[in-house]
Amino acid sequence: MKDYKTILFDLDGTLLDTSEGIYNGTDYMTDKLGMPRVPDDVKPTFIGPPVAQKYEQYFGLTGEALREAASTYREYYGKQGYREASPYPGILELLDELRKRDYRLVVATMKREDMAFKCLEATGLLGCFDAVFGNSDIDSLSKAELIDRGLERIGEPRSTAVLIGDTSVDAEGAAEAGIDFIQALYGFGLTTEEERKAFPSVLTVDSVPELKVLYE
Repeated sequence: MKDYKTILFDLDGTLLDTSEGIYNGTDYMTDKLGMPRVPDDVKPTFIGPPVAQKYEQYFGLTGEALREAASTYREYYGKQGYREASPYPGILELLDELRKRDYRLVVATMKREDMAFKCLEATGLLGCFDAVFGNSDIDSLSKAELIDRGLERIGEPRSTAVLIGDTSVDAEGAAEAGIDFIQALYGFGLTTEEERKAFPSVLTVDSVPELKVLYE
């Protein structure tokens, strides 16, 4: 492996299994607004993209209806959903080892930033990171822009940085930001061989322990 100095992590599907809270929040939204629930086999596609972006795409909502749907989802997620996340097996041990070896660790997530902080704090991971970057209410930042902010904050070059993520959004963001990418296949995206081959990566892993190759 390349001698990386900075490791950026996606959050949903990479650090944390946040599926329960996201699924429950979406069910809460559809129930409260009198909309049909999202089928179980479609719900995984709601993990990763900004909530407003996904609701616009899937439900065809715009304007005030879209704002109401996103706000209703966040009403649930901000009270309960963030507590329903759990670290993937081996994540805490991996982060501890990386910190002992002086890696700079950053979270770059499309999730709203305050919710990212709440998830990380609730799961005991917040103190592992040098910086955490997420989106705002209007979900205006791209993945590449979040990566750029993270690298700027810690003052490290792109040449020694790598992003670990589980979706095409992560892969495209890493490419646009000019850094290497590691595919976390244990997450929710990149589920087909065609998707995996479509995005260049320096490594693919099926579980968190396989990431030990970063320092072994």
